[in-house]
Amino acid sequence: MRWFTVTEGAFWRSFSVFFLTLPLSMLGWQALFGSIEEAGVRPPGLSLPSFHLTMILTAAFEWILFPVLLAILSSPLGISRHFAAFMIARNWGSLLLTLPYCAIGALSLIGLLNDEVASIATMILIGLGIRYDILNARWTLKANWSLAIGVATLAFLLGMVMLVLNNRLLGLV
Repeated sequence: MRWFTVTEGAFWRSFSVFFLTLPLSMLGWQALFGSIEEAGVRPPGLSLPSFHLTMILTAAFEWILFPVLLAILSSPLGISRHFAAFMIARNWGSLLLTLPYCAIGALSLIGLLNDEVASIATMILIGLGIRYDILNARWTLKANWSLAIGVATLAFLLGMVMLVLNNRLLGLV
């Protein structure tokens, strides 16, 4: 946490990282849209702009919902004193995880990665993201292992719920 300023202003500024990750995420989403088209499962009427808009809106909703849920739980869990530090580190850490996701998307778009390899690489990134959330919770929230795993699990499950919502909105399920 030495690298992060932990103030109210820094807390709110850390959410601006969403806008830094957005162009990088869109590259990965472009590759995902191409995979959907190649698989022949693109619903009629689903255009690339509507796909991107849906992805942006669900990602933004997730960026808002997780901190709100954790803020509500922070007092009962005894982590409210360190909540801001956790969110600052988590938000900035998301930028580091977005960079390899962007690389996977770029390599897929130019044909250097097939869907299977890209999927495996993405799963590895998801695992690294969970590990980062656990370690971040341990360090910044001063949490024991069970609480840190619980916080990471909450983030992961919320991400899965948002993925299902996203797929439903896009007509993929």
